[in-house]
Amino acid sequence: MKLHEVLPEQHLDEKSLRHALAAGILGTSMAMPGAISSHSPPEPEPKRDEIVVTAKRPIAPTKHEVDIPTPTFAERTTLAKNIAEKYRVSEDLVQRVVNLAYKYQDPEFPKAKDILAIIGVESSFDPSSKSGLKRDPALGLMQVRPGVWNIDPDDLSSVESQIKYGVDILKHYHKKLGHAEDTIQAYNLGITKFRKGARNPRYVSKFQREIGRLD
Repeated sequence: MKLHEVLPEQHLDEKSLRHALAAGILGTSMAMPGAISSHSPPEPEPKRDEIVVTAKRPIAPTKHEVDIPTPTFAERTTLAKNIAEKYRVSEDLVQRVVNLAYKYQDPEFPKAKDILAIIGVESSFDPSSKSGLKRDPALGLMQVRPGVWNIDPDDLSSVESQIKYGVDILKHYHKKLGHAEDTIQAYNLGITKFRKGARNPRYVSKFQREIGRLD
């Protein structure tokens, strides 16, 4: 299209017409969000993990969780905050996990920090974590394989059930083996492989490193 055909009723020279078109384009761009402007577009905000965003919607702890005698709720809150910052996950989620770790801990093994260390190694505090195994993948915070333990996968859908089943397995292994490090090895490898001589010292090192960060 030729310039003189754009506005046939107005006898504008080419320079004036270009000014009019430029003004029209500018007016349109100012009226339309996200339209082209003469300025560089603002830098997009960094994408935040969904689980971090949900931290703004606090989950009230239950009375049982508040009333756990030791450590105090305030001390557990501090621990949860430190874990949440390290793993960049919701503080409310971690608070729940910490409370449940103290709820389900055993006087001998696993204690709450053992549970939290296993969760750190196994899933980085992601309750939706799923292993890459094609057959019977491990699920949840403590990476429990439902097929191995005859558990309905739907029963591992909640944070509490994931922790409860994981702790039950640790207690079961500890009762059979009687030693914390052996229990950790069996949890990672399976008790059959462990009894046949398989070992994974790197897994134990990761577990011990997590314990050190919780102290």
